[in-house]
Amino acid sequence: MTILDAAAHLARLHPTRGQPRGGWFCCEYVARVVTRAYGVDLVARYHPGGAWWRSANVWDPAAPWSSTAAYLEQAVAIGEHPIPGHWHVVQGWRRLTSDGKVPTQSGINGHTWLWYAVDADHGIALESSVADGVRLAGELVAAPDRLGPLDEVEAMPWADRIAPYSAGVSVAVLKHIPSRAPQRISRPKETSDES
Repeated sequence: MTILDAAAHLARLHPTRGQPRGGWFCCEYVARVVTRAYGVDLVARYHPGGAWWRSANVWDPAAPWSSTAAYLEQAVAIGEHPIPGHWHVVQGWRRLTSDGKVPTQSGINGHTWLWYAVDADHGIALESSVADGVRLAGELVAAPDRLGPLDEVEAMPWADRIAPYSAGVSVAVLKHIPSRAPQRISRPKETSDES
């Protein structure tokens, strides 16, 4: 299953989540898409509420980069720059405290999204927020068929995408998801009444 297949699967399960004011929280959306794409969504360690979930959803203000670190099993690298041809989990912060923690005052400060790097400087964002719903390259995804092939989606500059996050970004470069060969269906041999 690809990242886009997993996102389409979520859209079919929860169609209203694609509507404005019905979207997923950003970290939760990324966690659900990635665990579904890698086939670990039914594994107990990845279930909502556990230690992995708390990290992927940045529940600890003292660990602002836990969202990308949570994906070590699915990642080939953690860093600050995307690698062309890969999907990435990206965590960005507008501000952090002087000791590197998430400020506790209210207001939107951080964001987690998926990024497909078309090349070193351009890519496509797949993201969600409660206010704006699920979006691919900034366009609302109101139905699974809106998660079409990436070659039909306009890429944007990486520098523009991360510009609002002046406190920094962290990037988990995801491993390619192995293609699964279709299973062959064996048919029973026909028997003949001839003896």
